[in-house]
Amino acid sequence: MRASALVLSCLACAGPAVAPVYAQTIVQPGLYRDARSAAYLFAASSADARTLWVNPGGLGIRLEASVMGEIVVERDLGSGDYSIAQYSAGFNSRGVSFGYRRDRFDSAGGNTFRLGAGRAMGRIAVGAALSLYSGDPDQRELDLGLRYALTPTIEIGTVMRHILRPVVRQTPIPVTGTAGLHWQVGAGLGLDAEATAADRFAGSGFDMSYRAGVQFGGGRLPALLLANVDLDSDLGIGRFVAGLAVGGADRGVLIGDMVRTAGTTRLSAISLAGIATRSLVGPNRRSR
Repeated sequence: MRASALVLSCLACAGPAVAPVYAQTIVQPGLYRDARSAAYLFAASSADARTLWVNPGGLGIRLEASVMGEIVVERDLGSGDYSIAQYSAGFNSRGVSFGYRRDRFDSAGGNTFRLGAGRAMGRIAVGAALSLYSGDPDQRELDLGLRYALTPTIEIGTVMRHILRPVVRQTPIPVTGTAGLHWQVGAGLGLDAEATAADRFAGSGFDMSYRAGVQFGGGRLPALLLANVDLDSDLGIGRFVAGLAVGGADRGVLIGDMVRTAGTTRLSAISLAGIATRSLVGPNRRSR
């Protein structure tokens, strides 16, 4: 009962206090970019080394060791040119994780170093992550996350991000958060939904956005298809994300983003990730 009360309290706070993963893309064009993993993973279902960037509470879900590497190519929607926008690497071992991210912009680049830890306590897992920015030594980013197994097939994830309100490359980052739900319908089908909010710098209140995703695959075929849609506060579609994960404990993930501008849907980004996971006890569940 105490665990249930704690989770319900977190969800109740997820409106004005907690926010999203779609607001993570770019706070101010060309100056700040969030980790790529947050574009296609969800706070209630990610669990390998990439969850360091999504919900540190997920680091303690499984007793595992994993390493990851990812590269992102973005398309300039004006000129149509492609360029490397970001690459990252990291590991997680028994809930202790470290990650590195390099962002590239038109005029400069930036490094982000991130340290996180998570711990499971029964059906609840909690975690925290701290980011340090090169060139902004006085700035820190603190995230706090929680995961809760409501039933064997339904998980809840909440995360508060940018709690210390960092100013990265002269770009103020708002306090944001996420409240999400994952439902593992069957061995080959999973569903995710998230409600998000971002604190406003000017005036009171917050901006809402939403995400939903589906994952299909597994079984005898070592492949997983995923599709996500990002919605704004008016439930208008902002971005489509589709991808394919191939492999089991060692897998590759190819992700593509589509955005709609001027009545046309165009490819905006492509990323390729490699993840190697080893379960340290018991069976290893498939993840994206």
